[in-house]
Amino acid sequence: RGKQRQVEIFEVFATDPAPIRERKIASQEPLAEVVSLMQSAAWESARARIADLAILLPGDRALSVLDHHCWRMIRLTPDEQGAS
Repeated sequence: RGKQRQVEIFEVFATDPAPIRERKIASQEPLAEVVSLMQSAAWESARARIADLAILLPGDRALSVLDHHCWRMIRLTPDEQGAS
């Protein structure tokens, strides 16, 4: 919570079926954009990109978690955002 240090995240999807693997590969750059938007506190824009990705990867739990975080941040005051 409130972490600011950048980390790399790796997803191993070599054993996923080819169609899922292809969608995950196609989502890498848009997902990086979501992370960048979130780091800039552009919560609404990040949610819009997450919605686009959800079409490509329906049911993806990580997207749901990111969307919920953005939703929570939109509802906080700027002071509360800085404290979380």
